[in-house]
Parts: sequence; C-alpha cells; structure tokens
Amino acid sequence: MSSRTNPRSRSRLALSEPPGDLSGFPRIPTGSAPWFRAHQEMGGHDKGCWWFVGHDSDGTPEGRFDLQTPRGTCYLADSAQAAVRERIGRFIAQREWVPAKKVDGKLVSTVSTLHTGRRPIADWTSVRAAAWGATRELSTVPDYRLTSRWAEAIDRNGFGALVYQPRFSTGDAVAVALFGPQGTRTWAVRSSTSMRTVVVRMGIRVAQIPSSVETDDTAKVNFV
Repeated sequence: MSSRTNPRSRSRLALSEPPGDLSGFPRIPTGSAPWFRAHQEMGGHDKGCWWFVGHDSDGTPEGRFDLQTPRGTCYLADSAQAAVRERIGRFIAQREWVPAKKVDGKLVSTVSTLHTGRRPIADWTSVRAAAWGATRELSTVPDYRLTSRWAEAIDRNGFGALVYQPRFSTGDAVAVALFGPQGTRTWAVRSSTSMRTVVVRMGIRVAQIPSSVETDDTAKVNFV
C-alpha cells in the first residue's frame, strides 16, 4: 500500500522544523486594536499583564511559543473569552467544573497596543503561510520544543509577534504571541476586570473545593 493511502501516514505529525529563511512570510498590520490577556495579579507567577516569559536552552518551555532567555513571550487573544479559554480550556473541553483557585486572584486585562515597534507581525492564519510548511498543528501539537523553535525562527527573522489560532477556541478567534526581552513591562493597560466575572458571563461553572479534598472525586462540590 502506498504512503498516500496508508492511514498511518496521515496520522503522523506533518509540522516540520522551521525553515531558516522566512522572507515573505505573511504578516498583518501593526495598527492599534483591542487585545486581551488573562493573568495573575501583579506579584503572582505572571508578574502582571506585560510579563514576557522565557526558558533556558536546556529546559522545556512552559508556554507554546516561549523563547529562550534572555528573550521572552507574552500571550494575548482577540477577545476576553478566548484569553480565558487558554487558561482553563482543559476543564471546559472535559465539560468539568473549574476549580476556584484557577479563577480567583486573576484578571482579564484589555490593551490597545502590542508594542512591536517597527517589527511586523507574522500571520500563521494566512492561507499563504502553508508555503513555508505552516499547519494548524502549531496550535495543538504537545511538543512545545518544536513550537518554541518555530517562535525562535520567526523572532530571528525580524518579526515582533506571531498571530495564530488558539488551541481552546473554535470559530475565528485568534491569539498573539508577542516577543521581547524576558521580564515585566510597565506599559499601559486600558482596563482590567476579574477573571471570575468573565467566566461567569461565559456561563462556566466555578466550584469551590476545600484543598483537603481536591483530589477526592467523591467529595461534595459547591458550585459558585
């Protein structure tokens, strides 16, 4: 049986290593538009809205498009709902309640500018991106080392950010991985609201579970 008709061949990962030259890769305008980020309050692990996280060369990236230090990546989405889903999407996908600790103490902030300077934004969602080996697997493949190498290549080729389809949102939602030096910025935030408020508006159930019974599936769950 030829590889074209072999179902095993079709099930293999198609996304390959990034090419060295991404000249002509599709891009989007860098004009102002509202972007949203779900994050912990200042002082938490994220260190605020404008936190760029990186990873060591011998470490595993925590985020899909994390760059190697001293560079970093900040993740945003084109709607508050898409930003929230990237935080709690695993619970939503399993149609489970969301633990309160995943919601409380977190904010959804709105920003107007991505601060890419004169660097263009790479558009993975463009149909023309396929010419460089782009597939939707970039948003879903669990190999973060591979997706991080794509981010490294895009950053190295002079792009300031990457627009892509977020993993936990369907429809026409998009997200952006913004590149810059690792660390926190003090750039302006248009507004912020509690993540719980956004989650409740989305109709998602939040469950308050005592820490002593977090792993006990038979424990009584109080939805709030």
